Amino acid sequence: MKTLSSVRSGAAALARDFARSASPEQMKRFLNAYRELDARDFGPHIRRSSNPVIEGKADVITQPIYDSFSIAANTAVTKQTLFQVPIGQAAKTIANTNMTQAGILPNPQKLTVYAVRLYFSNLTTPTDMVNFLLNCSFTWQIGTKAYLTVPCLFLTAGFGAYLSTVAEIGTAAAGDVSAFTASNGVPDQRSIFELSRPITIEQGESFQVIINPETAFSTQAATTRPVGVGTTVYVVLDGELERGVQ
Repeated sequence: MKTLSSVRSGAAALARDFARSASPEQMKRFLNAYRELDARDFGPHIRRSSNPVIEGKADVITQPIYDSFSIAANTAVTKQTLFQVPIGQAAKTIANTNMTQAGILPNPQKLTVYAVRLYFSNLTTPTDMVNFLLNCSFTWQIGTKAYLTVPCLFLTAGFGAYLSTVAEIGTAAAGDVSAFTASNGVPDQRSIFELSRPITIEQGESFQVIINPETAFSTQAATTRPVGVGTTVYVVLDGELERGVQ
């Protein structure tokens, strides 16, 4: 097998032989045709891209992951599976969810959950609120394993509007409307369902929350007092989000 040095030596010997035997006219044509090799002879220049994520480093921030669903007035409540529809699908925006992929966190992210929140729109009628809390179950799964299964009654929001008032004592006059707000729990950041031990959703792990009406019911109609408007429900997984450092 020829080595690179032997190939170079052979090429040099051929050049010397050509220089000795070539006529002046041949040498002139050779030199006129000769040029130095440059970058054009080796194809387009492609700059090597480096990995934008620094290995072994994490950027940790306080950032809950949340999702929501809405149910109209006078509508049968059905099983709801959350964290499966990301932003941009089914008209969802950052006001509805901060999921960017269906059922998983994008690599290289992971979430360590310290608390779980359940929020109902403060426009929900008290009757609808009580029906949700008493009749619906709440199940949080990572993969196929349940990490929390409770009645919705066990969970609070820890935020939202709070109106302490009473209206319509006695017979309501024509044209009167009810003044109220519904809230599952006190709007205090400490008034939430804290986990005794943090639970981590690793990167690439699938997860979901299922809210299921164990007893069938429908939201109130727009003809009731107070007027039924349906509800919007948020599920919040409170914790620390780890991201790649770039």
